[in-house]
Amino acid sequence: MSITRGSLLFLFVFFKQTIESDIRSVRMSSLVNFTFQCAKTTCAPFVNLTKSNVRQCEMSCLDQLGCKAITYRSASLNCQLFDNSINQNGNMSFEMNAVTMSVILGTRFPLDLTSTSTSTTTSTSSTTRAPSGALTKNMTYARQRHVASVLVDGRVFVAGGAVNGPWNSADLCDPATGVWTATASMADGRQFHTGSFLTGGNIIVTGGYYNNPLDSVEIYNSSTNNWTKVASMNAARYTHTASVLLNGKVLVAGGNGAGGGNNYLNSAELYDPATNSWTYTGSLNYARQAHTASVLANGKVLVTGGMSGASTFLNSAELYDPASGVWTLAAGMSAQRSSHTASMLMNGKVLVIGGNSGSGGITSTELYNSSTNTWSIGGYLNVGRQVHTATVLLNGNVLVTGGQFDSNIFYSSVEIYNVSSNTWRLNTNMSIPRSYHSASILPSGIVLLAGGVSSNANYLNTAEFY
Repeated sequence: MSITRGSLLFLFVFFKQTIESDIRSVRMSSLVNFTFQCAKTTCAPFVNLTKSNVRQCEMSCLDQLGCKAITYRSASLNCQLFDNSINQNGNMSFEMNAVTMSVILGTRFPLDLTSTSTSTTTSTSSTTRAPSGALTKNMTYARQRHVASVLVDGRVFVAGGAVNGPWNSADLCDPATGVWTATASMADGRQFHTGSFLTGGNIIVTGGYYNNPLDSVEIYNSSTNNWTKVASMNAARYTHTASVLLNGKVLVAGGNGAGGGNNYLNSAELYDPATNSWTYTGSLNYARQAHTASVLANGKVLVTGGMSGASTFLNSAELYDPASGVWTLAAGMSAQRSSHTASMLMNGKVLVIGGNSGSGGITSTELYNSSTNTWSIGGYLNVGRQVHTATVLLNGNVLVTGGQFDSNIFYSSVEIYNVSSNTWRLNTNMSIPRSYHSASILPSGIVLLAGGVSSNANYLNTAEFY
């Protein structure tokens, strides 16, 4: 039977629209800030390309039937294509600002010649996907203001928070089954803390609050399932930020300090994993808490907004230069905001979303261009929200979930930002309202939403795939 040119064109357009319009049409799994350990030895790339973004690198791989995986480095625009790394997902090395993606068998067009796949004991099956839209089993404890991380093996790790149980507890979720299991507990209970991946894949947790601000720091080793207390920070702090620099050190900035109340901090300090030590670095120009921090492609750190007093909301932004240890003021945002989010887009810009400016959640969003040190309007949310989550999807768009307008209005609504059109649209709601929850993007591209609070007193132990 013959196929006309018009039919072929229709099939191509239909396929292309399906991939680009449905955020759950995933052809490659993704691991952010990880690369293949064997990339310089047994599984070297078969070609190195220069591509302006990760999407172009992905398409270069999908255009070649033998390509099984890519690694893209946004700082150098380097795109590596691999043909024999499909089962290396359990053998990864941490590398900031790198994205590694692997072809999911059976999703390539044209289809892969192989119809089956194998997996090792340290990697999840390449064909296993979480059931999107489904609830997982319940977490061990209800929790909000916790931290969440996706481990190298694909499991999701949550720790601490204001918990309906021990505040030092931690849970692991297996996305293949949706089952949560309790794991080793921290030495100190904490909420409003930070959790960051160190080089090598361990997770460092800093500060937080439990009766008083904390200066304690702990590191979780997922391979041995244990916590190690390491050197304490010089200053106790919570609602601060922690950023892993390109040199592997951890930059902690601002927050609320010892004594509680409105003791907002302008201090910043660096943790060196090699020496297990903290040293003060340059101070912020403004004391701030409930701000954001983003590591840019050039290695500098952008801090935005926050509060510097009980009712003082900031629109200022600052840049930290690791080479000099100095903070300099960057161009200011158009809106004052705290309790907002900041997402590093695949085009290198930073998208700041919502927050609180003193009268509840706001709808404005802004884009920072580090090349020109300028801000531009990023479209408006459909509802004003704060303490929500924002997740960069595999197609480069941004998923925003939940949050609240004020202490009475909590959201189950979800919005998606389209980078190409600079517009927001409402998407399918979550099953229940969530604020102060976590959102973790899985290798499949599905997002796991966990915990939070759905009213002032209703802590949640539920989680759902979106």
